Order: sequence, then structure tokens, then C-alpha cells
Amino acid sequence: MEASAKSAEVAAQVGGLVAEVAGWLEGADRSRLYTAPAEGEWSVMEILAHIANFLTYWSDAVVEVAAHPGQQFGRGPDDTDRTGYVLAHRNDDPAAMLSCLRDAGDHARVQLSSLPDGGWEITGIDRRRGEMPTSEIARRHLTKHLAVHFEEVKATYARVASGAAPD
Repeated sequence: MEASAKSAEVAAQVGGLVAEVAGWLEGADRSRLYTAPAEGEWSVMEILAHIANFLTYWSDAVVEVAAHPGQQFGRGPDDTDRTGYVLAHRNDDPAAMLSCLRDAGDHARVQLSSLPDGGWEITGIDRRRGEMPTSEIARRHLTKHLAVHFEEVKATYARVASGAAPD
């Protein structure tokens, strides 16, 4: 089956956002990447590890739901794959994290590009929100999620640089 224009559009959005994150990380001061701005908050590297993890997880979920309509999907914040990935990569060298982010972004773009026409309106059952079409899974858990966490990365970096407490 041939991928749809929607597939190309969503894949390009993810690719563009990953490129922005990677470009930002390339210019970041390493000394600000590993410190959490406050107790119970993630450091920049922990947030970046989370991004790398969810790019793969959620792009796979979109494809899986498209292949199996009505399937339940999702995970909670304490999921061991999610938290384990963050713990395993929070101390990565910036070059290693760049590689993880780019690999995860490439994986997501390939997965999302594979959806044929009609694949974007197939629904699955989100464990917390109920029925959701693949287009909304991709928007909520990939493009919007990535944009929100990139803003969080920049804010966390700035807070660490200034030594400021959270708002």
C-alpha cells in the first residue's frame, strides 16, 4: 500500500521537531544538562531520554492500532519501559543522546510514513481516554507531546542556568 499525504505530513512534523531538538542540544552547555532544577523534577537529559523513548513507543502504537482496530493501547507514567529508559540514558554523553534522538526520530518517521490512506482514522482504545483515532494518537502523543517537552527542555535549561526555583 502507498502511504498517504497525511502520513508524509505527520512524519515530516516529527522529523522537523526532532531536528529542532537536536540542533538545540548541539549548542547546549554540557554543564547544564544533568542537573534537575528542583527536587522531583527531571534534568534536561532525563527529558531528552523520555523524548527518545516515546518517539519509538508511540509511533509503534499508531501503526499497531492501524493494523488492529479497536486494540487497547497506552501506558502509565510509572511504566517500567518508560522509566527504565530514562534511568538508563539520563547520564548519556550529549553525542550519544543526539544519536538516540535521531534514531528514534528516524524510526518514528518510517513508522508514520507507512500508514496508508484510511489508516489515520482507525480507532483504538486509550487506557485512560477511551476511543481515539490514530490521527489523534499521533497528535497527542507524538507531535504535541514532543513540542511540549521541547519547551520543557528549554525552560529547565534556563532554570538550571539561573539557579531559579520553579514558577
